[in-house]
Amino acid sequence: MKHPIVIVGAGIVGASIAWNLARRGENVLILDQNGIGTGATARSFGWINANFAETPAYFALRSAAIDAHHEMEAALGPMATRWCGCLWWEDQGAAFDAHVTELAAFGYEAQVVSPPEIARLAPALAAPPDQAIHVAREGGADGEVIAARLIEDAVAQGGKIWIGPKVTGLLRQGGAVTGVATDHGPLPASQVIIAAGEGAAALTGLPMANKPGLILRTRPLPPILGPIIMAPDVHFRQDAEGRIVAGEIFSGDGPGQASITTDPGALARELLRRIRAHLPGQKIEIERLTLGQRPVPKDGFPAVGPMEEGLYVASMHSGITLAPLIGALVAQEIAERSEAPELRPFRPNRLSPRPENILGG
Repeated sequence: MKHPIVIVGAGIVGASIAWNLARRGENVLILDQNGIGTGATARSFGWINANFAETPAYFALRSAAIDAHHEMEAALGPMATRWCGCLWWEDQGAAFDAHVTELAAFGYEAQVVSPPEIARLAPALAAPPDQAIHVAREGGADGEVIAARLIEDAVAQGGKIWIGPKVTGLLRQGGAVTGVATDHGPLPASQVIIAAGEGAAALTGLPMANKPGLILRTRPLPPILGPIIMAPDVHFRQDAEGRIVAGEIFSGDGPGQASITTDPGALARELLRRIRAHLPGQKIEIERLTLGQRPVPKDGFPAVGPMEEGLYVASMHSGITLAPLIGALVAQEIAERSEAPELRPFRPNRLSPRPENILGG
């Protein structure tokens, strides 16, 4: 009997890979020590976007990923996603103009809006800025809910999930990875896929530059906020259940970054103060605070592909945005032993001295 494809990590990326492979009739086993969507997926701001792409190839990947979210919803039904659009004015002056120019060069569906239009889109927002970039096709998502739904359907199609075993290393034989070692014993695999977020470094040697993250969630409120708000001092959105979800800034390099590890409570209170200033008159109280590491490959771009024979890695910071597309492309590469052109610029061998496995070899 052929050994299963073992996917290490039940976050949104691993869940999407598992779902796409299961749809193709592949024998899939997902492993996660802590549970579905409990790692970086649960600690993400959840902004689905192609707003900050830096290169044409990365923009194309992120833009296609937005379409892939809609294709996933068409297959599985509505997710915990609000396609509410986004208002961005984190930078002003020359930096604002440069971002407008960059988005136009990429052909992104963005427009500059003035205070009357901002007030129409977000009437609860106090003191609208002089200008903002509005992108109607962006949205916000609860990654934990999406991951659970994907794995539920993968299991319904014959996949399996084991919660609890800790993967401690890789099994090798004849120069190839042949499975994983766990604290419950060895587990043979026809292919190992590492989608373990920050854990990718320990298991594969992939160079990472992880960043600490803090996400604040409030108690549920009535629907008061339309688009995602990307202001200079705080980023926030309202989720499908009415909670305000907030972080300092998308890059994780805000002035409060050091406080995430030294005094997260103080940073949370400061963020709450900023949100209340933007949404005066609302009863905004903290319900949940999540702390963790954002998994970021060393150069900031996704790392997706084979690292050696039998070992494939899928690691990225923008997991919520990219997961539906990455899952489809990885499943295509593994099942068809082919190469997805979209992933060529993002192979892990650009970061690692390990030889890349030739797909199909």
